[in-house]
Amino acid sequence: MSAHYINAQGCDRSKLDALSLHQFLAGYPRTTKTFTHADNSLRVYWHTLFDLCPQLLKLDAPEAMGMFRGFIKYAAAQNLPLNWTLHCSLYRWLLSSEFAPGLNAEHLEAIMLATVSLWCSNDQSGKVGIALAHSHSPLVVIGWKSKGHNARSALDVLEPQGFTPPSKDFGYLTLAQYPFDLLRRFKPLPKH
Repeated sequence: MSAHYINAQGCDRSKLDALSLHQFLAGYPRTTKTFTHADNSLRVYWHTLFDLCPQLLKLDAPEAMGMFRGFIKYAAAQNLPLNWTLHCSLYRWLLSSEFAPGLNAEHLEAIMLATVSLWCSNDQSGKVGIALAHSHSPLVVIGWKSKGHNARSALDVLEPQGFTPPSKDFGYLTLAQYPFDLLRRFKPLPKH
């Protein structure tokens, strides 16, 4: 079976109904129909998070189920958008979780690459690219939408001279054309 990822509209919130989510998080026996239904409904989010950022699995080996359950419970309680910003929301949550001591620059870069990749795959606007930065990193991740039906998006990781990272959290710029200026002020990435 192939993995499915979140689409441009984000998640189908009906899949996160309170009963299914509670049963999934409560650890119902894996043999029950209810658990199987909840597990299948949430699987797309597990794959979106960890297929694009396999480095995170090392923080909660082997399958990161504790991390996943904690984050999904938090995301549902906070009504977070489960769209292209999903990985940024996860990183914010990780910073205040039991997994925070294991986080490093490699995890942040992977989170940024996954976020930009999802934006490139799903954005329906006329913008051609996006730049994403974080206050804890000198790097900027840039993604360009694909040109043509079978083309792939292009991702770049830069450490530009004269670049000032956002003052806190994530910042982004959507890019309307290929020549761009990274010295512009990044907009804060919304948390909700």
